[in-house]
Amino acid sequence: MKDKPQRTDRRGLAEVTRDTAVRKHRAAQARTQGRLAGAEEPGAVYLAACERIGAALTPEGFRYAKSGPRLTRTRGEWTERVSFQSSHSNVAGEQVALWVHAYLENKTLKDWRRRTPSVFRRDGWVAGGQIGNLHPHHRWIDWDLADAGSREATLSDVLREIRETAFGYFALVEDVPRLYRELLEQDVPSIDVDSAVELLLCYLGRDEACSYLAAWRARRADLEVEVKTALAAASAIVSTLDAGPHANATYAQQYAVAVTRYGL
Repeated sequence: MKDKPQRTDRRGLAEVTRDTAVRKHRAAQARTQGRLAGAEEPGAVYLAACERIGAALTPEGFRYAKSGPRLTRTRGEWTERVSFQSSHSNVAGEQVALWVHAYLENKTLKDWRRRTPSVFRRDGWVAGGQIGNLHPHHRWIDWDLADAGSREATLSDVLREIRETAFGYFALVEDVPRLYRELLEQDVPSIDVDSAVELLLCYLGRDEACSYLAAWRARRADLEVEVKTALAAASAIVSTLDAGPHANATYAQQYAVAVTRYGL
């Protein structure tokens, strides 16, 4: 059907890895065979689609930048970003991948991190990722723009997903008291322990950060052995000025460093 969006939701690393291998194999074949006569150049199709999405969201306060390409909207101390990505294994006339990412940065948190010694990071990063991973049940969402006949329906589906999933996620995270209540009940997709702790310390306080960590540990009994090991090693990690990349390699390490560094 020409009006059906060309979209695939892949769940699990094995499925994504298998699909990537198939794409690479087909792309290698296509390079030796040459482009199909009359087929659109994948890069042009991809960039034109990004521009269409950008034009649709500009009236909602976003600025589109070809570099990236990405969309940016500032709301108070929050910066919302939607960025686009494609595949190196596109094949003209057969496959033109579009992947969407959405994430948040916060100026107040960035300033707090700059004033605070031994934080996990120094920028304004808060949360986000590939748009499928903003769902409670993670998936990799892959849109295919190759078919001109279904492209309008595909772009409509991309815009719907951005408005429903990304914008809904932005609204949740930007409402820090609401986010805190949610974090007490369950993990929120694509916000790491370290960022959640620092956001709560910045906006709400030590009691809320401590309550969150206690709730997180209580529901992650599967990581208890790893948490205890990380806690035992945390004193060596927090002796440095900044936690650095090794401090947030795993959730258990993020928990242990947060508890030790901030006395929670």
